[in-house]
Amino acid sequence: MTYKNESVTKIAAWLNEKKIPFIPFSALDIRERKIIQEILALLRFLDFPPDDLSLATFLSGDLLEKELSRTNISISRNRLHDFILICRQRKKYPLYTAFRDQYGEIWSRYFELLFKTVGFSPLYDLTTQIYRLFNVFESFPEEEASLVRLLEVIKKFEGQGKNNLREFLLFSKQVSGDEGLWTIEVAAEIEAVRIMTIHKAKGLGFPVVILVLFPEVPLYPTFYLQENKVATYPPEFYVLKLKKEIVKNCPDLESVYEEHRKKEMVNRLNTLYVALTRACDELYIIGIKGKRSYYPLKIFEDLELLSEPEYQPNQPKPLAKKRAPGKERKEYLHPQISCSHKFISSKKNNL
Repeated sequence: MTYKNESVTKIAAWLNEKKIPFIPFSALDIRERKIIQEILALLRFLDFPPDDLSLATFLSGDLLEKELSRTNISISRNRLHDFILICRQRKKYPLYTAFRDQYGEIWSRYFELLFKTVGFSPLYDLTTQIYRLFNVFESFPEEEASLVRLLEVIKKFEGQGKNNLREFLLFSKQVSGDEGLWTIEVAAEIEAVRIMTIHKAKGLGFPVVILVLFPEVPLYPTFYLQENKVATYPPEFYVLKLKKEIVKNCPDLESVYEEHRKKEMVNRLNTLYVALTRACDELYIIGIKGKRSYYPLKIFEDLELLSEPEYQPNQPKPLAKKRAPGKERKEYLHPQISCSHKFISSKKNNL
């Protein structure tokens, strides 16, 4: 478990190098699957036809290309891509009208019925109609789990008394809430390391958790919003461009800056709390630091919770090559990660 998706990628590379089977949970989110992204792009276009970007995304995707190839319609993806570029250059807006005029056969076969029924058909029926028109299960048998999961999400969405397409599209973009809803379930008996971000682990529990902590340097925004508390209606907001050096001499601006800093720190601590409470039996923490200590490893150092001395991989020390005079930079025969590793082992109940 770790903070960012970039770190998940690093850990996956380490496990792959050691030939340890693993399952990255980021790959189990169906919204990350290309075929699902194309279907959502088609739904966004149907919800708002002037959305040229969503239509262009679908026209340039695998779903339409495979279906046209299956029905022997000789229109390649490159040809459609060129058509989109020409429409943009000649400012033919909206794109769907130009596409309807240029490719009337494709429009009438695949898009016209959807275009007419959107807003009238239930969302579930609209999606299954897309599945039938583009033969998604036949063309993408390897994506069956993702396609079925999308229908299950829609069914649950409609089970809450909701049926608005735009509301569902907004719901699909949310990063908070029940993330497991969008995730393909993995059988518990599969013996593999589960790799995920802390955010993905919300609501989950595991017998053993290894938490990998990379240095997290806070990135403060350049612009801040401040509400004018004097105004009653409509509410007024000020957009402030602040830096640490600017706010030192202005108490009002410093309060805005400090309020955001405190909120950010609380959010970071809440995330760390989630990470520390996912283990049912054992929790191992690996902290990776550079020359300076950063959050969150610094918290454990300040609390003196480091139960093991510094640990270095059992590899030969780097040897410097001799270089020509005047060149000081060193080249290493054995590249190493330029950071030290601390290993903290603790039972969950002792934290």
